[in-house]
Parts: sequence; structure tokens; C-alpha cells
Amino acid sequence: MTTIILAWLLPFMLSADGEQASQTPPKETLRQVWYTLDNGLEVAVLPIPSLIAPSMQEVTIVTTWNVGSHHDRAGLAGRTHLSAQWLASSGESANGVRREIRAGSKHTWIIEKIHPSRLIDSLEAMALTFGDRDVDEKHLQMSRERIVEQLSRLHSNDSQRLTNLILDRLDPLAAGPRGAADFDLIRGDDVGKFLARTYHPGTVRIVIAGPFDPAPVITLIEQTYATLSPGRALDAPPRAVPHPGEIKAAASSIPDTGMVARGWRVPAPGSIDALALGLFIPRANRVLEVEGGSCYWDPILDPEVVILKQPVAPSTAPLEQRTSRALHQIDGAFAYALETPVSGEQLVQARSGIAILLGAYRVHEPTSMRDPYPAAVSLMLRRVFNMNENELRNNFGRHSDAQLRQLRENYLDAENSVTGFITPQPAKKKPIGHRQNH
Repeated sequence: MTTIILAWLLPFMLSADGEQASQTPPKETLRQVWYTLDNGLEVAVLPIPSLIAPSMQEVTIVTTWNVGSHHDRAGLAGRTHLSAQWLASSGESANGVRREIRAGSKHTWIIEKIHPSRLIDSLEAMALTFGDRDVDEKHLQMSRERIVEQLSRLHSNDSQRLTNLILDRLDPLAAGPRGAADFDLIRGDDVGKFLARTYHPGTVRIVIAGPFDPAPVITLIEQTYATLSPGRALDAPPRAVPHPGEIKAAASSIPDTGMVARGWRVPAPGSIDALALGLFIPRANRVLEVEGGSCYWDPILDPEVVILKQPVAPSTAPLEQRTSRALHQIDGAFAYALETPVSGEQLVQARSGIAILLGAYRVHEPTSMRDPYPAAVSLMLRRVFNMNENELRNNFGRHSDAQLRQLRENYLDAENSVTGFITPQPAKKKPIGHRQNH
């Protein structure tokens, strides 16, 4: 009986701000989700029943820091990413918990998945990261090495290289091009001062979601997190000014294979204008992926940029012809996604997928009761972008033709696009060996 009651309560527990539903449950069953403390810290407590064995259960903790790569200045590119990595590493437990860092343009996310039995210990360790920070060089070097290892794998991929080149034109950073950070120039003193100024309760949000008892968590928030010292408001980073047009082609890292891409600035999640992305992106991706292409849009890392990518496949045809074909495929996907009537099946699929990231719908109960991560992420996105769930849900898919047309006219016009190329390089011929006489 308990499981049935908890499952019935879940839609109310998943509400971003504890909003009252159309049918109000008994008063004693309502649970507050977001706690805004006097020092500015916002914490969401989202207990979710689990359908998996207790030994396999996980609680997801998502921390967002309202500082991203746009806060880095020239000469200190990558400072935010390195600072977040050091923070995450300094709070890791002795038995090897590792936190994932997602360093975006406007926000930095720290994601941890732990067993419910270790939740309180982890939250207590996290509270210590707000205190005085003696950034020792040994642990900072470990953070440098971890980031460099991750980025070296990522940037060796031609698709990511091209994505970065287009992002540098659509959302340029004051610190310089993406992937060009020199972490060895950033010292412990730089990181310590930066964190002291920017990482405090007023710039941080925390979501705790999964199968756990909320009572001790709430007590910890009220007794420990509420006593943290508030910080000063941050100055807004420089406003990025896009530079549309065509990018000089870069050489491919894979012989005889290249890529073309085209990107645009798009509205931020949480706005009515952004709802059309929930139809445009999956429909464009459906066409592109037939021949290995994709549509890039990441609400965590780069929420206001969308990029269509298509490989230039190996062929005996001339390079110009192969590149032209890839561009035509992008044009075809673009036209299909914007002009073809939206079917009922596509709308249903969008509602259960990308619409959740846009704040229009919630994660389904069976999903969150097996893995709380999607629910934690969507809950945080709704808070970060101040999403009005009822308004977004009521407008998603309504007059879809008109929404897609406005998206094209207001954002996806040719004059504001950026087009980039990864040029295929010919395969090197193997040298002819000389037969040796014995």
C-alpha cells in the first residue's frame, strides 16, 4: 500500500516549486521541494521511491554554480572549469567517489551519484567547500591532469572541433577560443581568490533526488547550510557578440573524411519562443542521422546555440561535390524540420523527450523511480531558467506551424548563421618496401 501512495504522490513531488495541482491532495501529503535560505542558497529536496534493489539504488546530487566560461578573462581561460574540478575533487570521499563536471558557457554543473546510505556524509562534505579554501598545488595539479585528459579525448574528435569553432563565432568568449586554455598558467592563488569571490550561497543551487529519507536532509540544511556566510552579487560577464558568416576550413584528423556544419543563436530554454526547438531539433536530427549526421543542442553547456552537422563521407567523387552534397543534406534537414506538418506521433515523442528539457513536461514516474538523474536535471533546469511549467506545457505543440515559422524568421535566418568545414585529407600512401636478398 505504501508504494501505491508514494507513486500517487510523485507528480506533486516532482513539481519544480511545489505548485498546487488541479486536484489538491490532503494537506499532510504535500511536501516542499525548494528551500530558499536567508543567505541566498537554494536547495531542492526530492525524495523519489525506487523500483530497484536497495543495494543498487542511487541518489543524484546536482549542484549548479552560476559561473561559466563567460566569466573567464583573457589570460585565465579555463579558470572556472579548473576551479570547479578542484572543488569537486576536494569534496570527494576517501572511498573513491568521483563527481562529473559539466563546464558550460553560463553555468557550471557538478553531478554526483551515490548510495542513499552515504548521502548525509556527502552533503556534510559539500558544505565544507563553502569555507576557507587553501588551494594546494598538489590537488590542483591532479585537477589539471584530469581536465587535460578529458579535453584531449574530446577535442581530438573532428565533430567536437567543428562544434567549438562554430561556438566561438556564435558565442565568443572573452578569454579566447574554446579548447585553448593553458591550465598551467592558473595558480592556486588565482583559484582561491576566484572561488572566494564567486562561489558562495548566492551563486549556488543544489538538487537532491532519489530514494532517501528527507527528514535528516532537511535538518542538515536548516542547521548547517543555513549558517553559511552569504557572498556578494557577481558582476555580469561581458555580453557575447556573434560573428556570423563562413569559417575558414580546418583539416580533418581522419583520412578522406570531413564534416560540414551550420549553426545559429536560438532562444533560451524557458521562453515560449524556445518551445519550437522541441519540434525542430528532433525532426532535423531524424533526417541528419540517416547518414551519420546530428543536431547539437545542450541546455546545460550551450543553451542558446543549435548546430546541424553532416559528415563528408569517403567517396571517389571530387571533394567539392562531396562537400556540396553534405551542405544540401543540411539544407534538406533544415527545410523538413521547419516546413513539414508536425504529425501526432512526432508530437507525442517530443513531449516524452526534449520537451522535458524545455520545461514543458516532467520526467515519467517509472523512469525516475529507476534512475533519479533525469528528474534531478530537469528540476534544476526549470529553476535555472525560471520556467513556468504550466505556461510552457499549455503552449507546447499548439499552433506548431506558426511556432516553427516564427523560429525561422526570428532566429534561423541565413544572415545570422555560421557555417564551418572540416576538410577531408587524402590518405597517405604507404611507402613501397624494398625486398631484401638473403
